[in-house]
This record gives sequence, structure tokens and C-alpha cells, in this order.
Amino acid sequence: MSESPDVLQATELWRCADAELLDRLADIERIGRRAHAAMLRVVGEIDTRGIAGELGYRHLESLLGDRLAITRPDAKQRVRHAAQLTQLPVAAAAADAGVLHPDQIAAITDTIRQLPPRATTEDHELVERTLVEGATHSHAGTLRRWGHQLHNRIDQDGPEPYEAELAKPRNELRYTVRDGWVYFKGRLHPESGALLTSMLSSLGTPRATEGERDLRDTAERYGDAMADILTLAADTGQLPEDGGQKPHLTVTIDWNTLREQTGRATLEGATLDGATSLTASQARRIACDAHILPIVLGSRSQPLDVGRSTRTIPTAIRKALVIRDRGCSFPSCDRPPQWTDAHHITSWIDGGPTELGNLTLLCRQHHTLIHHSAWRIEMDDGIPTFIPPRYVDRDQKPRTNPLYRYDLIS
Repeated sequence: MSESPDVLQATELWRCADAELLDRLADIERIGRRAHAAMLRVVGEIDTRGIAGELGYRHLESLLGDRLAITRPDAKQRVRHAAQLTQLPVAAAAADAGVLHPDQIAAITDTIRQLPPRATTEDHELVERTLVEGATHSHAGTLRRWGHQLHNRIDQDGPEPYEAELAKPRNELRYTVRDGWVYFKGRLHPESGALLTSMLSSLGTPRATEGERDLRDTAERYGDAMADILTLAADTGQLPEDGGQKPHLTVTIDWNTLREQTGRATLEGATLDGATSLTASQARRIACDAHILPIVLGSRSQPLDVGRSTRTIPTAIRKALVIRDRGCSFPSCDRPPQWTDAHHITSWIDGGPTELGNLTLLCRQHHTLIHHSAWRIEMDDGIPTFIPPRYVDRDQKPRTNPLYRYDLIS
């Protein structure tokens, strides 16, 4: 199929053979890439002539934003790539030929821009030529990793000590709290970053529940994995004290509200900006496995008496739960014990005893599910058994976790 504007007509595609559709797809992609390269050429010429300034604009990206209705970051990137391609003849020719996707152009220009000062002209030409050749069969992500390897070959000794000093701080984290949600961004040193990504990869893998696929997207799975990492760190008991106490959260709720599951609770932490609101049912889930500190309040909510903190799940019972359940007991869940909470089958708030026959281990995901859905748990000969709601199983056939061999437990 020839590369012509005709391929942009999406009429009677049902008449096309499979191979013809694939050829049409490649031709359309090539046209789009050539159009992008042509646009960069025009942007470069506009920049060279200083047209933006003549029209009263301080920056070319502002003119592009108004003329093309694109965002400032997009316009700024186009201006930068247009300028950089004028210095990269091999990449520019490949872009004109429709070989380079915009993301590949960004990967190539960014890699060359980040080469160390000691890189020679020959080094620049080698990197440009190598990445352009690789773009014929590799996407932008691969080109960036490849460019990083080339960078390391050119700069095998790494930055000079003074350069490393100027690069500090290596680890950074900034966060803000809005409506109880924590938003953050930052960076980690390669070694720490590798540790984090390996943990996220392990904990953030898709998990099937009763044969149903995991519907969470990657960002949500990694977010849940990060929450699991924080829970594991807090449970080690080895974190330094803050204000005389180990890191903790304070949940404040009226006793009747907690029992009746109506109303709200407040959540406070050492670094939270003020208190965050929780539902009573969320507070009940947290109370499953926590230190409970009763405080008697006066008519104006002033503390009158403070009781002793008691751990809902004693260590001996926790160990027995691990031996019995061996992990999250929800059907088909494979979360290990260290990622679970102890859940009262009959709520502790409602008088349920803290004993092995009234407890089971649940991971964060399934602990939340049990508290906020129609799933029920019953004990069958000492084994936690789950009764699904009718919308999951019309017959509500009891289920256990087949991943753990309860028959071997005496």
C-alpha cells in the first residue's frame, strides 16, 4: 500500500484484508510522524525569525499555546525539540522520514542533552546514530534505558566528587495533605530506588479473587503496595520514637457511634495537618487489631480520665493465628501473615471475644471488603469459612482458602 492521504479515509474498512489493515496502520502512523517532524521544522523557523516577539509574546510557547490550543508543557517541549533537532542531523532526517515517534525524539534529545561535559563530538555522534538506528524497532522507554547504558560507558568513573556534592540531596520527598489524602513526589538514590521498585513489583502484582481478574490498574495496585510497605514498617516495632511514642495514628470516636456504625470519627497522626474524618465503619475495621485507649470525656469533651492501653490481639494469639491461617484466610488470597491484620469475626465492639475461635487473618484488601460488603465469616470445625453474598454466588456456598492445607493442622 502506498503512503498517501487516501489511507486516512476510514471508509469500508470491513472490506480490507488483515494484512491490508496492518499496512494501513503503519502508513497512517508514518504520516503522523512525518507531520510532527514538519511541525517541528515550522516551529524552528518561527523561533529563528523571532515572530513571537514581534507579535508581543515574551515566549514562543505562549504563542503556540494560543495558536494551537495546546498546553504550555506541550508547547515548551516542541520548542525545545525543534531547537535540538537542528543540532542533530541524523535524528532530524529520521524524523522527516517518519521513523521517529515524538516520544522517541524526546528520548534521543534528552539522552544527548544529559551527556557529561567530558563527552566528545564523536561520543555525541555515536549516541545519536545508535539511538536513531534503535528507534526502528524499539519504543521510547527502551531508547531511554539504552541511552543510560551509553551514558555510563562514556562516563565510566561517574561524576567528580564536586559534581556529586552539587547533586545533593540525592533522596528527596515532598508531600502535602488535602482532605486527609497525602500527595507526594520525590526521588530516590538508585540503590534505594531499586529496593522500592522491587518491593512494589512483588506486592503490586495482580491478584485474582475466586478466579476473578484483578480490576485494579497499575497505579492503584502500586498504591496499595505502598500502603502495605508502610504497615509492615510500622509493625516491626523498630521505628524511632516521636514525642515519646512509636509512630501511631489516633482515632477518636464516641463509643455509641462506634457500636452503631453511624456518624464520624477523627483520624490524627504525627505529621497530618489537622484531623481527618473517618466513617464509623472504617473506625471499626481499625479497631480489629489495635491498641485501645479509653478516655472519659466531660460534658465539654475535655479529658477527665485516661485508661491503660491494651492490645486487642495478644502476641500468643497472633502466633496461633499465623500457625492456623498461614496468611490471609480469604478464599484464594496468597498474602503472607506479615501483610495481614487480625479480624474479629464477631466484632470486639459488639462483645466478641479475643480468642482464636473468633479471629482470622485478613490482608488489607479483604479486611476492608469484609467490613464494607455482604460477605460473612463463620467458623467450621475451627477453620474460617466465608459465605459469599448472593450477587457473588446465588447458592451462597461456603468457601475456604485452598492455598493453605488445613488438613495438616492438628
